[in-house]
Amino acid sequence: MLPRGARGVLVLCVLCVLLSAAPSLAQTDTETQEQQFHQDTTQALARGQLEEVEALVAARPGDDPSAVAVRARTRVLRGRYAEAEELLTPVAQAMPTSSAGLELGLLLQRVGRHVDARGYLEAVTALGLRSRRPVDRYRGGLGARALGNFRQANSLLRSAAEGAPDDPAIQTAWAELFLEKYNRADAVQSFTEALKLDDQWAPAHLGMARALVDENPPVARLSVDRALEIDATNVGAHRFIAEQELGDRNIEAAEASIARALEINPADLETRSLAAAMAYLDDRTSEFEVEVASVLEINPVYGDVFRIAGSHAARAYRFAEAATLVRALL
Repeated sequence: MLPRGARGVLVLCVLCVLLSAAPSLAQTDTETQEQQFHQDTTQALARGQLEEVEALVAARPGDDPSAVAVRARTRVLRGRYAEAEELLTPVAQAMPTSSAGLELGLLLQRVGRHVDARGYLEAVTALGLRSRRPVDRYRGGLGARALGNFRQANSLLRSAAEGAPDDPAIQTAWAELFLEKYNRADAVQSFTEALKLDDQWAPAHLGMARALVDENPPVARLSVDRALEIDATNVGAHRFIAEQELGDRNIEAAEASIARALEINPADLETRSLAAAMAYLDDRTSEFEVEVASVLEINPVYGDVFRIAGSHAARAYRFAEAATLVRALL
């Protein structure tokens, strides 16, 4: 048995160790909760379960940056951009490296305010580069991708996937990066990995459709149909179908898909641009001009409205008109 004095010293040492470990334990618990919130909310968003998203957000403090970011994301998905910006701005200004900072940066880019967006996207990217947390590296990868830094985004998303191999959101984001750079083989592989983890991940089904549309249109159509079975409010999936139907000159089917997409998000730039392209192809000049004006009202520098119209004009063998439309980008 230890002498009384030695026992006192031992107890004191044990207390010191426990006290010194307490902050580390608290930090680990916070990180675990953050990772779980990320996984729960991205899964609910991937399935279009917005009521579940709202319930998850309501369980967090009102000023929690991740909760604010997710709440804003639900507004963005419905085209309520001003409302989303109002939610995000105070939190993102206070914590630019947070998920709220990322969401605000992406939103500002969406509406054409690239200079304002850059600071937030750079801050999130910088955190991803110095953090070991997969969720930080994932967000950093999204920030780098938005800034056009492909190699940095690829490195961050690869690291995030290694740190969280069971996260389909990371695999899907990585696949979308590959697809953006026309690396279809790696994109298909990563979309496949995401769907192995969760076969109800609608964005991965849509991504697979986009990756396979040129080489295997029937499978691509099955993939996008599956995305809509899971999430009937997936605007990208409705737009994908509209693009394919328009390419095949199935005008009524294309119009129906565009109408559905705009019911969900009336401010979606890509869908409005596709509606403008349809008006142009039908020689409805005044409607084309109205659609272009509506797009430029949301994002004054969104030149893709002319590129999309030009692309479809070229597919209709109206090459001189396509060239004129593309010149409007300059």
